[in-house]
Amino acid sequence: MTAKKRLLPKVAFIRLKTILFFGERVVFYSLTPYFCVYM
Repeated sequence: MTAKKRLLPKVAFIRLKTILFFGERVVFYSLTPYFCVYM
């Protein structure tokens, strides 16, 4: 139980990192065409 409790924040942190990483890429790829148009 204690090991699982210790592992939980780590899993949540990794999940948050992946969500932020993929969200950043999605925003980047959706904004890239606009930048290409305006350049």
